[in-house]
Amino acid sequence: NLPFGIAGFVVVVTGLSLCFGLFGALAGLPVQVASLPPRRASALAERGRAKALLGIDVPAPYRVDVPRDRWWRPHVAGFTDPASWLGFAYHLVMLPVGIASFVATTVMWSVGLAWLFLPAYDWALPERTNTWIQGSWRHIDAPGELAVVSVLGLLVVLAAPWVVRVLATMNG
Repeated sequence: NLPFGIAGFVVVVTGLSLCFGLFGALAGLPVQVASLPPRRASALAERGRAKALLGIDVPAPYRVDVPRDRWWRPHVAGFTDPASWLGFAYHLVMLPVGIASFVATTVMWSVGLAWLFLPAYDWALPERTNTWIQGSWRHIDAPGELAVVSVLGLLVVLAAPWVVRVLATMNG
């Protein structure tokens, strides 16, 4: 989610910043209208990603009955389409969601693997491994303690795919 969240956020915020920055020059509205196609393309990519990764088919919610009797009507219709603004809001929200899911996934996998393989590399650490147990820092140096931490790491590694799946489902 993080790369897609960053990309969508950049597209939306750049268009919005240019719109407000150029509003005094009356060029802000055309810039905002010009930012609609990249936003819609990004929303189309998100719908394709949902289909490919989650099996969720999200139809395009945009208006199809746009009058074309004047050159400017399709642009105004796209600007006033509620689905365009829903995609705008989605891209704004996708960055914090992407950050949260990236952090949760990275922490689950890295902590789980570090704990799982701690007995294999504990001897090479400059100081003995410390952990927070029962309200104070405690050294993990006995073989039994290393085994307990390793088993906890295995449990975290086994739980990590489930956590990632829940995060992906929530995103869907």
